[in-house]
Amino acid sequence: MKIKELENLLSISRSNVRFYEKQGLFSPERKDNNYREYTEQDIKVLKKIIILRKMGFTVEEIKLIQNNELSFTEAMTNAQQRIEDEIEQLNGSLKLIKQVAQENLSFDEIDIDEHWNTISESEKSGEKFVDICKDFLELELNSFDAMWKYVFFHDFKKSRAKHGTVIACGILLLLCILRGIGKVLIWKESFWSGFLYPFVIALAASVIILPLFLLSKKFPKVASVIATILLGLIVLFFAGIIILIIYSIIT
Repeated sequence: MKIKELENLLSISRSNVRFYEKQGLFSPERKDNNYREYTEQDIKVLKKIIILRKMGFTVEEIKLIQNNELSFTEAMTNAQQRIEDEIEQLNGSLKLIKQVAQENLSFDEIDIDEHWNTISESEKSGEKFVDICKDFLELELNSFDAMWKYVFFHDFKKSRAKHGTVIACGILLLLCILRGIGKVLIWKESFWSGFLYPFVIALAASVIILPLFLLSKKFPKVASVIATILLGLIVLFFAGIIILIIYSIIT
């Protein structure tokens, strides 16, 4: 069976199939033309993987089970605990939604102090709500998507949905290499000192983005202007490095 047929049969993307293969969860045979041919046994293994993933097992747990390094019972216990924790977290939010809905008020009529105190007291007693600690990442991703589309005329968001981790690592690696080459050709310094520099920039950017996200909650237009300026500076910065590298090579 070919990959397209497998996608239709199991209702999963080929990216998922390739990922499971790379993780060593199964190994389909390759024909003389180097194309993969999926057998009935491969399909059974993939179905089992999908069932376990939908039960909440991690890929690492599945791998450990296959290698007899983790018992199936223990893995089920771990998955059950994770799901129960998620349910507990969502129950707090669900309870609050029902409470606000019963009041039948408009957005402007909501008693902010009352519900703020309700959440505070509930959290003190151990009740959980949706975790908002990583909300700032949304602004970072949207800003990067906007920059990518503006510069390369390509919808990065769709690509990121399919190959997000690989693309992010690839871009960061490319920036590291460019900076390293720049250090050698322009500043005549160590390649590695330049190679590591983008990691520092990434950390600094995260520190800048977080207050920018908080600002966007109250002053979205101001935050949007600042984000646009920052994106422009980043594009100019890396464009300048590329131009300097090209100039150094030519001269």
